[in-house]
Amino acid sequence: MPPRPILSQLLPSKAKDDRFRSNLDLANVVLSVLRDENLREYVTIEACHVALRFFYQHRFMVHAQDLYMRMEYLKMGVSTETWNIMLEASAVCKDLANFTKFLQGMVRRGFRPDANTWSAFTKVLDSAHIRSLVIRKMKTLGAMKNPNIQRRISSVMIGHHVEEHMQEDGAIDITSLFSEIHDLYGPHWLSTSAGNRVLSKLIRSSKNSKSAGISKALDVLAQMKAYGFTANHKTLGSFLQGCERVLQRDILMQVLVIFQDIWKLRPDLQGHERLFRCAWLHRDVNFLRAIWISACVKGYVTFSMQDRIMQSVLQYSLLSLPDSQAIPFTAMAGWFVLSVNPHGPITGIEQNENILRGKDRQVSQARVALKSNLALVGQASIPPGFLNVLRQALGIDYRWYQQGFWTSRKDQDNLIKDSLRISVADMGHARPMKAGFLRVGIFPGGAHPNKGPISALEDVPVRQDL
Repeated sequence: MPPRPILSQLLPSKAKDDRFRSNLDLANVVLSVLRDENLREYVTIEACHVALRFFYQHRFMVHAQDLYMRMEYLKMGVSTETWNIMLEASAVCKDLANFTKFLQGMVRRGFRPDANTWSAFTKVLDSAHIRSLVIRKMKTLGAMKNPNIQRRISSVMIGHHVEEHMQEDGAIDITSLFSEIHDLYGPHWLSTSAGNRVLSKLIRSSKNSKSAGISKALDVLAQMKAYGFTANHKTLGSFLQGCERVLQRDILMQVLVIFQDIWKLRPDLQGHERLFRCAWLHRDVNFLRAIWISACVKGYVTFSMQDRIMQSVLQYSLLSLPDSQAIPFTAMAGWFVLSVNPHGPITGIEQNENILRGKDRQVSQARVALKSNLALVGQASIPPGFLNVLRQALGIDYRWYQQGFWTSRKDQDNLIKDSLRISVADMGHARPMKAGFLRVGIFPGGAHPNKGPISALEDVPVRQDL
């Protein structure tokens, strides 16, 4: 079998392949294939370059070094591209010692630096002045004519130019900035990476108001789109990270709507985790429930999200409050998100529930509900109008806050009946997906009396087939 089909099967386009437990397992298999004596005649320099890039991308330096020694042993005749791959990896890691060693080896063997070699210099050096000297030399040598080099250099230097053009209030003249960068690096300078750096700087620029920084970044985003900028999930993630401390929920919804309408981008795994954390910080329980269900359906539930839920369940099981005192958010959120009554029957386990009491019983029930929620992956899909559900959830949370939901148990009992209803069964079928992982070993047993009822939390029932 030729090496390219072998590597195309072992090196997936995604960062992680379901056939392997981790990228490390995948790296071990790739290295074993390239070291197999039976496949020696098929191991080409191109195949090794593919493997080297994969190893360096995931910081498997030992594997990369092992492969390089293998290439030397086979006398494959490394090229300038081989050296550039190693120089680029050292530059990204800011490993000046390795960078110097590779550069010396390259020069000693008679290889002349090309445009990619020079661009690696700008990444390993942090000084803007030294970088500008390198770029000047590249222009002299004609190395800046390549559009890919223009985009690569601008993504490294863009942060320095943004700081120079930024005013004290965080405002920036994007036309003047882009005109200067165009003159310095060429007409093809704008890339997704460079644009993301501009937006990230703007989002963090406002010292007094985070919302002001996000609003300015949204204005700049609209202008950048006119220049041909294409956003990705990293762009969306920068905005969501900025929204974590923003009190105005309308800005958060504006961000989600813009990215879905223009670029068809919805929050990925990290995006769901940021939205979950944002809802938790601001005590938006209905919004928290909507994000949780979306994460369950898409298989985006992280261990940190599970930990927050189970910590909340444990806190509720240890709670002892007067009947008039409101249940705090950190004790209510777990049961509210799981959408079950903590004092209802336990379904889906074979143990006799009469044996379980207090904290043991509630934690067991929560784990059954959690497992049921995680089983939603691949069983349903999120409808296109789900942003309206999120907007509705934020509206309910705001109304509850205005009506004193977190200050009175009586208000909680009355208002919770109008909580957000999400019917997962009506969302339709999705393509088969890998099941979500249930985190094991959360909280040991221990008896404690039940405290405080919560009602009207049964709109998403626990599945009976677990």
